[in-house]
Amino acid sequence: MLTFMLACLSIATATIIAMVGISISRPGMGNSFAILPDRLGTFTDSAMSVSNIVLAYNGHIAYPTIISEMKEPRDFPKALVLLESVTITFYIVAAVVIYYYAGQNVASPAIGSAGPLVKKIAFGIAIPTIIVAGVIPAIVAAKTIYNHLWAKKPDVVNEKTFRARGSWWAIIGLLWAAAWVIASAVPVFNQLVALIGALFGTWFVLGFCAMMWLWMNWQGSLRSSYGISWAKLALAVLNMVIFAMSASLVSGSPQLILKHR
Repeated sequence: MLTFMLACLSIATATIIAMVGISISRPGMGNSFAILPDRLGTFTDSAMSVSNIVLAYNGHIAYPTIISEMKEPRDFPKALVLLESVTITFYIVAAVVIYYYAGQNVASPAIGSAGPLVKKIAFGIAIPTIIVAGVIPAIVAAKTIYNHLWAKKPDVVNEKTFRARGSWWAIIGLLWAAAWVIASAVPVFNQLVALIGALFGTWFVLGFCAMMWLWMNWQGSLRSSYGISWAKLALAVLNMVIFAMSASLVSGSPQLILKHR
């Protein structure tokens, strides 16, 4: 818990420092638009932007793991409301301020738009978050694979034996090796983030949630499942649209991203 708090504090502090520095230096002020003109944007840029937004909420993958380790799992909805309220507000404020003063040439990550000295300070303060952000997804994925690996022998999970520890370290090693290969194959940060968001984040953030809602409310036919009330029908249509959007983003974005520039 202390590690997570330190990571959150470091990235929040780094972002605020970058926002102040960018608002003072104003590297691209006057070069921002409420609605981007067609001549300055392409479908590829739009797809990358959407994928980046999706990845920002990719922490949904960790929710089942967090719930399973909470002392009071019933408190999770309250924690989730607090989390989303704070993060969405912070995202909007940071995006508006940085884009207004940095304009079209905003860097990726955005704190790179600050001046040389402020940028170094911000990245230095953000180091704990960078480390934790790389470790948490690997731990969540490894724990999921580990539990499935020993699903038929659940006692092994709590053992301090060679097979338990050896399988755990093997899974961790393979995941880090795969991450290194992918990062080396797509060396541009913005494109890598967009590719990950399109291929994986889209389903966990949007697609799977829509599919689970449709499945949980299925009663044998469309009419009996979603046609019992206008509210139920509206929710069904919304989830179908979300699923269609997810499928479109996943199928179209990776190819466009890899061809970008």
